[in-house]
Amino acid sequence: MLSLAALKSDPMATVAISATQKKILLTHQGKTFGMPVHAGVLRLFSLDSGTLSGSQALDDAAAQARSAGWALRQVAGGSYASDKTIRGTRASLIIAVDTIAVPPQLVVSIVSID
Repeated sequence: MLSLAALKSDPMATVAISATQKKILLTHQGKTFGMPVHAGVLRLFSLDSGTLSGSQALDDAAAQARSAGWALRQVAGGSYASDKTIRGTRASLIIAVDTIAVPPQLVVSIVSID
């Protein structure tokens, strides 16, 4: 449970984006059917009409991630990724726009990688 608490302490776990937050999914570290499950925080923000565009939401989230100490690199499709240690837990951050969802959504995912 320690790694989920560490992930939740990172500013990206509570970041404010100018879009409607749809969902927060928390995953505890452990095992499912004998397979390891990493702790994670997944946040989904709806990008329906009247809110930010996908690129604006990505830029906003990326700026906030950089302020929180994440050394972002841009990956496929304009998404961002980074790794860092949070309170002794190695973590990976992904910021992306899911354009398949209706309406599109900004995805902010932090997962322990230890």
